[in-house]
Amino acid sequence: AAHTEELKARDEELSKFRRKAAEDEEELDRQRSQATGWRRMLMKVTGDLEAAKDEIAMERERAGWLASDHEKALDELRRQHEEELERLEREQAEKLAENDGHVERAWQETQIAREANNRLRAELEQELEDERRA
Repeated sequence: AAHTEELKARDEELSKFRRKAAEDEEELDRQRSQATGWRRMLMKVTGDLEAAKDEIAMERERAGWLASDHEKALDELRRQHEEELERLEREQAEKLAENDGHVERAWQETQIAREANNRLRAELEQELEDERRA
């Protein structure tokens, strides 16, 4: 009987160990499953981070191209503006030269008319003088 009691106690203790081992194994499986989930999430986040880094690098490259294109466009606009100013300056100089010619001709015509008026006045004064004497 004592031996049976001892075997029964050992069986109960063995059952407790088996239950504990099963619980521990379930906990270990749960932790493994959780760790696998965390690893997958970490891999996804790492992939997302790498994709974001690549996208940022491409955006920086595009920004560099845009800045370069912008500078080229500004240079071209400055060049065109300078050419336009030079063209306008030439046109203005031509118009001024033309106007100077008109002014010079008008001055000469005025001088000729003045000289003609002076001669006419001198002739009229001479005629008046001659009539008074006569």
